Amino acid sequence: MKADDYPQIKALEDIYRKHDVKITISKDEFLGGNKEYPAVKFTIGNKTFDLFIDDEYEDLKFGFPVLNLCLVLRELEYYKSTYDYLLWCNENKFDPANIQVLSYYRSLGATYREIEAILSEINSQISDWDFEMNAGPGYYIRQQNDFKP
Repeated sequence: MKADDYPQIKALEDIYRKHDVKITISKDEFLGGNKEYPAVKFTIGNKTFDLFIDDEYEDLKFGFPVLNLCLVLRELEYYKSTYDYLLWCNENKFDPANIQVLSYYRSLGATYREIEAILSEINSQISDWDFEMNAGPGYYIRQQNDFKP
């Protein structure tokens, strides 16, 4: 299999190249102390955003640029689909009284809108099913190491 066999992967590669994406992952900063939520610097074009990314499956360890982009976009999609702070905290196992968590959540709306304006649409391309079941493009993106930005 190759990236061309999966239009989802090709779309992510195109976004990565078109917008000169760079993602730097912190090894020691986590949202609310949750080791599954490391801090990342997400640079798109000439704009950098500080985000925290759900890395439940420890995908960031692979260091694959397109996989990391997918994780960032998935996080933003998840924020957009979660209409309530308490629900978001509950689903992510955060203490809603944690000031860092609350402050971060409040900042996500503006961050989402800025990134959406740059991309025109926030779309991680890979369905939740494929990503979580490690099927089709979800499997391929975790094996893919030949992408050159």
